[in-house]
Order: sequence, then structure tokens, then C-alpha cells
Amino acid sequence: MKKQIILKSLIASLVLISNTTYAHEFDDIENQDAEIEMTEQIRSEQKEYFEELQENWMRGTWARPRAGGSCKYVSSIFSPPPAKTVVLTFDDGPSSSLTPLVLDILKKHGVKATFFMKGNAATSKMSIVKRVNAEGHIVANHSYSHPNFHTLSQGTQVSEFTTTDSILRSEMPSSTKLFRYPYGNSTCSTNALAQRQGYKIVGWHVDSCDWAFSKNGYVTSKQAALCAVKPANTANFAGHVLSEVRRLNGGIVLMHEVHQRTVYSLDEIIVRLKREGFTFTNLNDPKMARYLK
Repeated sequence: MKKQIILKSLIASLVLISNTTYAHEFDDIENQDAEIEMTEQIRSEQKEYFEELQENWMRGTWARPRAGGSCKYVSSIFSPPPAKTVVLTFDDGPSSSLTPLVLDILKKHGVKATFFMKGNAATSKMSIVKRVNAEGHIVANHSYSHPNFHTLSQGTQVSEFTTTDSILRSEMPSSTKLFRYPYGNSTCSTNALAQRQGYKIVGWHVDSCDWAFSKNGYVTSKQAALCAVKPANTANFAGHVLSEVRRLNGGIVLMHEVHQRTVYSLDEIIVRLKREGFTFTNLNDPKMARYLK
């Protein structure tokens, strides 16, 4: 009964979050539509790259596409995850309204996660950053302003990485050194910088595609193709995440705590995966080390 009351309270809190508050969580981008458009464009480029790579491999040429290099797209993880093991990761926070709700749900289920934070959001919400750390989760680097690293000069890439590193490590000097690229668009120079600083670069097995589900609750046919959303799940965010985790038998799951739909579905996702025998761990688990670059 107590758990039901807590869950109802969390859902009620979500309902009370206004559209104005939601838009505020995207204060570093012009609007939500622009962010969705950017993500869709980048996912299309990534898909084309890997399709060309596969075609070259089938031909026996072993050549990488001309549009890419040896480290341009390294965020999608293709090696199988540990069986029945799931890691939840949340990007783009902290959010003043939504991150606390995520933390409450994780605490309820005894699940630890990794939060990839933007420096420009963390500076004004340090109390939330500290709470994430205090509750045993990993606080990680997700750049300062969430740009597409493929469009940045080398100097700007360095600034995006090191500024956020300084912000986070000023409060948590012994925290795990993990970095995830915005949009998953990696570069050779930042890979080298991160590794020199003792960082590991983190990708994902499962793209929740919450950025596409977030606006209307469903994905377009193009978005479904980009995120491998089955026809039965085009209007079912939780169903898509569960389907992909089952298909891969686990994995690192990419989500974004700035989307209400993600937070609203999180309890259901955790409950159903646990019921099906999946266990939750975090990126500092030794068995996850092979998936960190």
C-alpha cells in the first residue's frame, strides 16, 4: 500500500509539471522541435555510415565510408551485453523538476544509474548534482553546452570537455571519469583528450528514442526506422525500451531525464524488467569495463 501511495504521488507530480517548465529544461536550445530535428538528422547520418560500413564489409573491402574516420561514430555498442544485465543512463540533466523524480524512482527500486550531465545545467543546479552523487549514482561528463562535436574546432572541443570536467570534479574529485558525446558524435581529438585525462568514453546498446517519443507520444515512420521501433510500439515508449532490452538480453540503455515521458515510464520499465529476471548494475561494475572505450 505504501509503495502504491508513493507511485501515485510521483505520477501526480509529473502531471503538475507545466509545459512552461518543460520548455525551460531546454533553455540551452532554441526549442524542442529544433532538438528533435537535430537528433533525427544526426541519427540519419549515423545510420547511413553504418549501412555503408556493412556494405563495404560484405564486399570484402574493409574500407570505412569516406564521410567517416576511424573514430567518428563510436557510440553504438555492437558487442553483446552481459546476459540479463541492464545499465540505465540518463543524459542532458540535471533538470530541476525531473531529476529528483528520477532519483525517487531509482531509490524505490534500489537501482543505481549513471547521469551524464551538461556543465551549463550543472552550474545552476549543484544541489541536485550533489544529491545524485550522495545517493550512490555516477555523475559523468556530457560536455558543457551539448553541441555536435563534428562541427567544432579542436579548441572548442577541448573547452566543452574540460570546462564540465572542472565543474563536476570541483565538487566530486574522486568521481568515476566517464564521458559521453552529445548525440554520440565522437571525434579523434576529443577521444585522445579524454583518454589522456583518464576518462572512458561511453556509448549504448539500446537507444530509447525518447527524444522522438517526447513531443507527441509516438514516433514517425522515419524515426521508427532510425531507432528500430517495432510497428506495435510506435506509440508505446515503454514497450519499445522493453522490446529492445529483451532483444539484446540486456545492455546499456540511453535515456534523457529532461523528457517527461521518460520519467513517467521509468517505474514500469524497471518493474517489468525485474519481473522478467533482469538485474540492474552500473558502469563501475567490472563486468561492464569491456564496453567502455
